[in-house]
Amino acid sequence: MSYVYQKYPRVKYHATREPVTVANEAEERKLGKGWEDTPAAFPFYNRKPTDPIPNVLDDVNAEREHWYRALYKEQVGTTARENTLTRIRQLEEKKHELEALSRTTETRESWVDSRIRWIKNHKLTGGLVLIAIIIIFLNGVVSALQSLLKVLLDWF
Repeated sequence: MSYVYQKYPRVKYHATREPVTVANEAEERKLGKGWEDTPAAFPFYNRKPTDPIPNVLDDVNAEREHWYRALYKEQVGTTARENTLTRIRQLEEKKHELEALSRTTETRESWVDSRIRWIKNHKLTGGLVLIAIIIIFLNGVVSALQSLLKVLLDWF
């Protein structure tokens, strides 16, 4: 005996609602948008307010969105609502922390990028500055060598 695939009945999942079993295509269409065939389509479907907070900004934003939707979920009790609001506050704090860290990194990168862009746009001036830096460096090396040679000659 072999397996015969049947499309219906099937279970449909939503990010903020309980799973629903549909018997046919008409019932599936009646559900509307936001329903999927697997809970894996929603990365925070089984998330609890006590789970660790993610360290990636995109994950923090996605989970924040999930908990905002959960606030409006049907039959949310007072304790669950308090836990959800606490989780949202924690995610907001983490979001601000990660954004501040991102801005600091971007500022450093943009400073370096702006210097590289300036050198590319001002090739002649950039070349002259580079030659001046090399001359100053070599002048320092030559002065150091002359001083060393004088010390050595005085010593012998």
